[in-house]
Amino acid sequence: MLHDHRWAGARAPSANRRARRGCRRAWRRRSRRAQVSAVATILGLLLVVTFLANYIATTLPNDMTQNDLQRETLVQNQVSELSILLQAIASHGEVGAQVSQAVALGSAGLPPFANADAGALTAGNLSASLKLNFTLVGPGGIVENLPGSAATPVGSFVVQLRNTYAPPAEVAFEQGAVILAEPGSLPVFTVPPRISFSNNVLSLFLPRFANAVGSESGTGTADVSLRLLSTGPVSLPTSAYAFQSGSHVTITVVTPYAATWYAYFKTYTGLSSYLTCTGSNNVCTALYTASGTLGTVTLSIPTAGLKLNVLSALYSINVL
Repeated sequence: MLHDHRWAGARAPSANRRARRGCRRAWRRRSRRAQVSAVATILGLLLVVTFLANYIATTLPNDMTQNDLQRETLVQNQVSELSILLQAIASHGEVGAQVSQAVALGSAGLPPFANADAGALTAGNLSASLKLNFTLVGPGGIVENLPGSAATPVGSFVVQLRNTYAPPAEVAFEQGAVILAEPGSLPVFTVPPRISFSNNVLSLFLPRFANAVGSESGTGTADVSLRLLSTGPVSLPTSAYAFQSGSHVTITVVTPYAATWYAYFKTYTGLSSYLTCTGSNNVCTALYTASGTLGTVTLSIPTAGLKLNVLSALYSINVL
């Protein structure tokens, strides 16, 4: 019987050879999975980076701007409330009474991307002042010149808001008024000057500080505490004193916010015709800068038929 040795002598693939082919196929599969995993990781990182870049470029500035503006509003409210309290205890003659007000220096931050913006509470411009002058005729026909403000530090302090995202700003307590000022814009009164004129009755509230204002800075809270030391309510004319015939009551405000005072009195019915303003660099009408340029705003009101009510108040002030 004939046999075909062509197939009978052929050897079957060895187990090692099959294993090597299986390893190569498994390696190719793992290689493809590794490539897909690497691409997915890179795409994931790109998404994260894109999200962070978009957040830092758009969302973060918007949110921090809102934080700065919210602090600005809060500080205006805090200083305004203090102004109201000071006039209230003086109006009631509560000598010895003490009022305190927390003032937020720092804004809210967004860690870890943005820290809180800082602030500082400092004395106002020491050259600034509000003075009241008039001339009286007393007993025996003697003419007396009685200035309405004594030679003590003026009633002024400033909260500087060192904003990073919103424009830097100042909230100033100045002679009882509260002012919001931003460089490049016209400052505005949050609380208007405590000066009123109606039916020929001129009334003023003149707060003064008996000591220099301290300072506090950072991202925390400053505590402003004031104690009423004395009050001096005056109503003129009286049975003993009259205004000198043909004279004027003069109110003079020297201030870095001259444009604000000037614009306010310019629109005040009955006072605009008695108003003047002087100063360098067009300070009476220019937009605000932090250069400290002072303007002098003056009201000169005829005394004929005038009744004058003045409430002056002296406070000690402490900033912690």
